Amino acid sequence: MKCKKKNCGRNSEYFQNLQFHRFPAEPELRRKWTEFAGLKQDVVIQSSFRLCSAHFTNEDYVVDKSGKRERKKTAVPSIPAELEVDSDSEEAETSRPNVPLPLYSSPALQDHNYVDFILSCTRWNESDDDEPVTGTTTAKICASPGKAIVDQPPVKSQRSSSSHIRCAKTIKQWKRKTSFWKSKALMWQRKYEDKTEKESSNEQKLIKLFHKNQSDVLLGRITRVQKWSKEMVLEGLKVRFVCGSGYDTIRQLPYVVLPSYRSLTERLQSIHFDTGYLREFHEFLKIKVPTMSDDELDCGGVLDEVSIDEGEDLCSSNHKNFGKTTLPPSDDLATHAIVFMLVGIKVRWKQVIAYDFTGNSIPKGALKSRVDTIIQECESIGLRIHFFTADYGAANRTMWHDYGVSTKKDSLSAISAIPHPVAPGRTLEFIPDPVHVFKNIVQGWLSNSVLKLPDWYVSLRSLNSNIVDTAHLTRLVQTEQNQRVKMAYNLMPADVDFEHLKISNVDKMKVSNSTKYCNNHLAAALNVLADQTGELCLKTTAAFIADLVLWYEVMTSRTSEFSLKASDPTFTNHLNMMVKLIPDIKAGAEGHWKPWQFAFVMSTTAVLRLARMLIEEKGYSEVFCSRFDQNCLESLFSVVRSKQKRPTALQFRCHLRTIAISQYMREVPGSSYDMDEGSYLNNFMDYVDQKNKEEKLEKKKSLAARQIVMTNSDAPVVYVESRALQLLSHYNNAEANATYHTAGYVLGSIAKRMKHRDCWLKHCIRKTPLEKHYAKYSSLLANARRKPYVFVTQIVFYFVLCLEASWDEHWQTGEKISGAALAELEVKLSVFNLKVPSCHNLKGKIIRTFIRFKSKTARVKKMRKRKYDSRSMVV
Repeated sequence: MKCKKKNCGRNSEYFQNLQFHRFPAEPELRRKWTEFAGLKQDVVIQSSFRLCSAHFTNEDYVVDKSGKRERKKTAVPSIPAELEVDSDSEEAETSRPNVPLPLYSSPALQDHNYVDFILSCTRWNESDDDEPVTGTTTAKICASPGKAIVDQPPVKSQRSSSSHIRCAKTIKQWKRKTSFWKSKALMWQRKYEDKTEKESSNEQKLIKLFHKNQSDVLLGRITRVQKWSKEMVLEGLKVRFVCGSGYDTIRQLPYVVLPSYRSLTERLQSIHFDTGYLREFHEFLKIKVPTMSDDELDCGGVLDEVSIDEGEDLCSSNHKNFGKTTLPPSDDLATHAIVFMLVGIKVRWKQVIAYDFTGNSIPKGALKSRVDTIIQECESIGLRIHFFTADYGAANRTMWHDYGVSTKKDSLSAISAIPHPVAPGRTLEFIPDPVHVFKNIVQGWLSNSVLKLPDWYVSLRSLNSNIVDTAHLTRLVQTEQNQRVKMAYNLMPADVDFEHLKISNVDKMKVSNSTKYCNNHLAAALNVLADQTGELCLKTTAAFIADLVLWYEVMTSRTSEFSLKASDPTFTNHLNMMVKLIPDIKAGAEGHWKPWQFAFVMSTTAVLRLARMLIEEKGYSEVFCSRFDQNCLESLFSVVRSKQKRPTALQFRCHLRTIAISQYMREVPGSSYDMDEGSYLNNFMDYVDQKNKEEKLEKKKSLAARQIVMTNSDAPVVYVESRALQLLSHYNNAEANATYHTAGYVLGSIAKRMKHRDCWLKHCIRKTPLEKHYAKYSSLLANARRKPYVFVTQIVFYFVLCLEASWDEHWQTGEKISGAALAELEVKLSVFNLKVPSCHNLKGKIIRTFIRFKSKTARVKKMRKRKYDSRSMVV
């Protein structure tokens, strides 16, 4: 608060020893206070108006019993501002608080001697007074600015003395103003420090929540990211994969900082991801393997197929067609994609290493050659492959036969590992996927209704029957149908109506449809029902279900609860018992042998041999059998199918590349398999960045060489106008309209990608068509879509017309569209002379965009419609 006395200027911040009194409410007393303060009589006295205690005498105060000094209610201020204690006296110095000066304050505010001001005041007085001030007085004043004016010796002139008094008053006023601005500067400094501290705190919070590129943009340090970090590229790939075309919409939201789709593709342009063995990932593994521990080098291979939609598409990034079978290569359209993945045993890492497109069947020897390549390449860089897991399909059985592993019933006792193809002294195991085996056993039981168990198992479990019958499940559900609380709550009456129950092949492959009929809850419920009703035959079904469930939990164990341990042979003994039981089972009333019996024995014995080797030779304390199943690939396929139920070959390739590079995996609701707990190998973006640098260098060299070829070409220059007029004479109106539409599409695509285009835009694009009869088709499309269309100039139309004719001549020979052929065509098309600005290599951009457009329209389409080709099909 501040004193309202005119020319006083005291405030509570610097005069903390003073009291500041409110104006009294009594009218007469308030009038006296107002006159003393020098305020106008009509001024409205507010509650904030104060007078400091310096204007009151000691008689105006009384001391109460507590020793507190209080003003009398009838006190009237009487000490004016001219009689206040001088600001330079000892009393004033002791009354002022020790206020720290701001760090950025001017030295003039801290130590001001006011010499210049006094001299100016003195010169002003000399012009008004008759007797000027003597030099002695001025010198004394200037020489001792720190002392009070009253301490100066008397001057000779009375008029000069009065002017000096006025100067002293003015000095005191300026000192008070200086003190005021010092306080203001201190206040601003405190506000600045508080703001800086708050911004620093917010900055630290942003750094914790966001990546560096994001925090820099959000804090306003930069407006555009020059180069995105590896972490941001990976995040962008994940969001792009999930959102698809909605990625650009998300980027436009406020406070969302993500790389553009073009930036993502540019960072990954060196990763071609062609079919077969992935050489880019092999080079990455060569860098990663030396940093891995010895236990991490023990690994295995997993392979599986997924159905895709038939059709051939051209990839615009590498000008290659995807859609035909590559294992083995042929001109037939692919119906499946097969993926090969490496997985760690002790440390659960995984990495896609190869993929191919296949038909409805795979010829003999094709899978074996691909597996041999994977084993040889991976063993050469230090990895140790101990097994390969696949389902029990016909193609995989053919591969096992190629390696000398028989799958016939007669060879059941001779199942063993094969010698390792690369490492002498080691073996290689082939494992039918345990999850597939479990599903086949359960579905085989449901389809045959009855399983006959051997007598030794009946005596081992103390049973009175050897029949495992689905009718027992029906009996259980019917008994509990009217109960309020059910033990078999997962089974409905329709699920156990096996006479009318029809399960499709797709539903049979869902794990949930098998665990519904085979779980511990169901086994316990059958035991309770047998004790309750006396039907002891139910216990046979309950015992078989319980043993099969325990086998499944051990073969898919991810925790120590069901792992195989050297110190506890319980689960090992159970697996050996199941290996003895399953071959002795007879399926159906006639007691047939089923293929899933061989798969069960082959899978279980292979896992037991691997566990024994890892425990005895490698020193493992326990083995998690889930490391040998296909969960990792099934999880990958679930993520791929979450985008399209039946992706095309090109879509599958793009999704697989994104997942493999960004290490993106998520749990898909309703998928057949549980989410795999493993993670992809990290730091692949380091290899990508290095590959990009090498690719750019090679691209510059290739472009320079191509330009030299174009420059030194002996082919004569073809002038566009004369050539185009010859072609138009042979074109009908429809062909000319289609060519004009192609030219507009090509120029529109280039204009979207180029930012600085003013230099060439006016030479190539018009707002209205030049020849309306050529642009009728384009105009109708523009009106139908209600969007502005790109109308090209005559010279561009003629140029595209020449390109169209050359394209038709080039492909009439029946040559297959490929990257090399397209590059050769680009050189041939460069002979046409285009009269447009040479900046931005516009001619080359038009040729390349035209080639991409024609290659896309010339792709092989799907020729027939399959029975289940609906978007709602479950695969």
